[in-house]
Amino acid sequence: MQKLPKLFANMSEKNNTLHLLGAATGVLGALICQEGQAQEITDYLIPYQPASLENYNFSLGKTKIDYAAQLGVSYIDNVNLSQTGKVDDFAVLAGVNVRAFYQPSRTIALNMNLFVGYQYYLDVDALNTLVINPGSEFRLEKRINDFKVGVYDRIGVELDPLRRAFISGDTLTLAGSEALNWRRINNTIGTGLTWQPTAQFHTETAYEFSIDRSLNENFTTLDLNRHSFQAGGYYDFSRQFTLGLEGEYAMQNYVKKDLNSSQNNSDIIEIGPEVVIRPNRYFDITAKVAYSSIDYEQSGGINDTENFSGVIFEGEIVNRMTRTLTQSVTGRRFVNDGFGTNYADQTIVGYNLTSELTRGLKAQFTANYLWLSTSGTTQAEDANLFSTSIGLTKEINRKSSILVSYSFNRKLSELVDRDFTQSLVSILFNYDL
Repeated sequence: MQKLPKLFANMSEKNNTLHLLGAATGVLGALICQEGQAQEITDYLIPYQPASLENYNFSLGKTKIDYAAQLGVSYIDNVNLSQTGKVDDFAVLAGVNVRAFYQPSRTIALNMNLFVGYQYYLDVDALNTLVINPGSEFRLEKRINDFKVGVYDRIGVELDPLRRAFISGDTLTLAGSEALNWRRINNTIGTGLTWQPTAQFHTETAYEFSIDRSLNENFTTLDLNRHSFQAGGYYDFSRQFTLGLEGEYAMQNYVKKDLNSSQNNSDIIEIGPEVVIRPNRYFDITAKVAYSSIDYEQSGGINDTENFSGVIFEGEIVNRMTRTLTQSVTGRRFVNDGFGTNYADQTIVGYNLTSELTRGLKAQFTANYLWLSTSGTTQAEDANLFSTSIGLTKEINRKSSILVSYSFNRKLSELVDRDFTQSLVSILFNYDL
């Protein structure tokens, strides 16, 4: 199943954004239809299969298997994200990435993409961990007339605390730990149904069950179970213009209810439109807006009674300037649970540039700026986080490549001891066995 676009679970702006988006898309749709461009039918019932597995190591019947080894080394000047008392360290990563694809018929496909490795820190042993690529996925889909049914499972380990903007190297966030032990495992199992009764109209429905657990004694108050019900309907007015309506209802239940700092359970409802515009072969524009309501129970130990309601949004403009040069601009407002507070309201803008400088040499640049505002009273935080990175990938030969990258992160917070800067230099070698 092609998963519902994940606008939901995070977004917001003023209510008149909905009206402006509706008016703009209506006008644009009319203009496109007036141009009389030929309607191209998109088949949303085609079973999922990997983007490409043309090169593989060996095959067993109808199963193709490809694997590659990876070895990397990194230097981080502030592994504990601290304003004072920074700890620097070197890290070594080694592992194997395995891809397998099995398609016995046109209507059934099985895909696995799994990276398994180990990351070792020279000085800070507490950060040593098993690494499972978050992109690892199992998926099975079958087409039945106008329907497509599927089941899937995704598993991964989250190692980067910067994915949660409220994390800093202060004593409160670290819970007294010397190093920032952000080590979490998450797994999502789901089932979905796609229905396409006509060439232009299709629907997507899905149910997902997710778990999120800490791999050590830190941040166990964030351990949760999540049930999510999703639905969406989409109409292709033309190849250049698609309009849809999406909705989600989710229940989040925290596991550690007996702790004094345990988080509050919540019910989440989100609904809103999505529009996809492709004015020509050089541009793709996607915009989503939704009204979000999060109702928190007083089931935990934190002193926060604040709920959230408002408009969330997500948008992206992709511009393929040349065959070897692509840029994109993104904007997003999302709301997820905080740490010691009910929620963290975040707005982020970003820019990405990818270029093939010469044959076999690619460069990528990204920059993001995030505004953070959390709920609550004593632990409420207003902050901003700037992140940027640049990377060069060189293809050594047909089987091997090397990636060199540099990242910089800076957080400024209104709370004491939550500011930090961090630089990271990495070299990663990849060899297709």
